[in-house]
Amino acid sequence: MKIQYKQLLIFILITMIFVSACTKINKGSIPPEKYCEKDTDCVPNKCCHAEDVVNIKYAPNCNGVGCTKDCRTILDCRFGTPICRYNQCTIKRLK
Repeated sequence: MKIQYKQLLIFILITMIFVSACTKINKGSIPPEKYCEKDTDCVPNKCCHAEDVVNIKYAPNCNGVGCTKDCRTILDCRFGTPICRYNQCTIKRLK
C-alpha cells in the first residue's frame, strides 16, 4: 500500500504542529526571578560564591562587596556560567 505524497505532507505538518505545541514553555510555571529570554538576562544570585542564578532584575547589588578568590561553587573561577535554557535561568558547566 503506497502512501500518497499529499497524505505524507499533511501527516508531517500535523506532527510538526503537535510537537511545537507540546514543547512550548508555560511562562506561568517558571518563577519570575528565574524567567529569562536570553543568556544576558541571567546572573549569579549572590555577590560571592553564588550557587544559583536569577534574572538580572533580581540580582543583588554588589557595589563595594569584596569576595575571596576561593573556588567554592561552580560559578567561582569560571567552572560554570549563567545561561537561559527553555526560558529559565540555569548554570552551564564549563569544565
